[in-house]
Amino acid sequence: MTSATRPSNSRFEIIALVGLLQAIGAFTIDIMLPALSTMSRDFGVTETRAQLIVGSYFFGFAAGQLLHGPLSDQYGRKPVLMTALFLYMLTTLGIIFTQDFTLLLVLRGLQGVLGAAMRIVPTALIRDQYSGAAMARIMSFAMMVFLIAPVIAPSIGTIILQWGWHAIFYFLAGLAAFLLLWAGLRLQETLPVEKRRVQSFENLKKAAVLVFQQKQSVAYTLILIFTSAILYTYLMSAPQLYKGFLNLNNTQFALAFGATGIVQSLGAFANTALVTRLGIHRLIRYALWGICLFSFLTVPHALLNQNVIGVWLHISVVLFFMSITFPNANSAAMEPLGSIAGFASSIIGFVSSAAAGLLGALLGQWAAGDFLKFGMGWTALALISLLVLTWLWRKHRPEARTVRV
Repeated sequence: MTSATRPSNSRFEIIALVGLLQAIGAFTIDIMLPALSTMSRDFGVTETRAQLIVGSYFFGFAAGQLLHGPLSDQYGRKPVLMTALFLYMLTTLGIIFTQDFTLLLVLRGLQGVLGAAMRIVPTALIRDQYSGAAMARIMSFAMMVFLIAPVIAPSIGTIILQWGWHAIFYFLAGLAAFLLLWAGLRLQETLPVEKRRVQSFENLKKAAVLVFQQKQSVAYTLILIFTSAILYTYLMSAPQLYKGFLNLNNTQFALAFGATGIVQSLGAFANTALVTRLGIHRLIRYALWGICLFSFLTVPHALLNQNVIGVWLHISVVLFFMSITFPNANSAAMEPLGSIAGFASSIIGFVSSAAAGLLGALLGQWAAGDFLKFGMGWTALALISLLVLTWLWRKHRPEARTVRV
């Protein structure tokens, strides 16, 4: 480790800052879920259409993944992060004063573009300073901070909502201002000028061609699309499902949503132990079978028994397996791509997030909070994912082959 890349902040401070930066994206989605019904009334749209307030953020986030990595490689980590935080704060304040639903969706999409910087740049910042097991430990602890967000965000949103939905966006703008001040005063640049490189469209195009030539990468990217769409459908539909279909109030919804977040966290922690024993590819197969089984059982469950505890438990079990599938499918998609990992990560992240966001929005609009339709959509997505994996194992057994360029 050179003096130019020696960590200039304590590990505790890096973990806390990176965790909070990455958590702001989850906050931007989850904290406002209790407010969707209120916002639908204020903007004169249906609650089903109000799901697009969440969906537009996903689309922006997908596009942002192609933007911030190359920019931070060219201009440095801190300038890109600081600019994104400042513009995120301004965009959030702009949402408070808009009275047009279409403009609201545009601003939410821009929020997503800027929010992607808080996911991409801190990861690159950690990679600059640490490697191997040290980097893994730092990222694991930062992930623990990140996983707290979906557990507590709806409860915070419910509390703040008593002052109106605008107060939620004031809170988000204040959080961005706090992180902007913290990063501005304490965060040191980790990418020396001599290591920065000019990006080009040709490099991205070349990387995209190599990604789509790898059948393993294509297959696991498809699995990422369809399984992520399961999660996105849930996030967009959760307020209608719990508050409309099951008649929960905001407090009960926040508790149910937060408890599911805890189950997802348990899945992420279980994955760290299981992956070393079973391996990535075998664990993905088991997790996909779990998703497929419990998604299919949603349909008879919806027809026979729709009590709150049963619905919550059913959803939570599916998302437990989702927490195992996602990181492993992402790793498996990247496995053969070797020296183009940076660009490949951006491409896979963009394609999977954009396609999953579109599928999640379409299914959320179709289901409109109905648990039966919700389960039918989940079942279709799960079956397609399992078929893709079955094709991969029969025709092109996954191997850790590496592309060299």
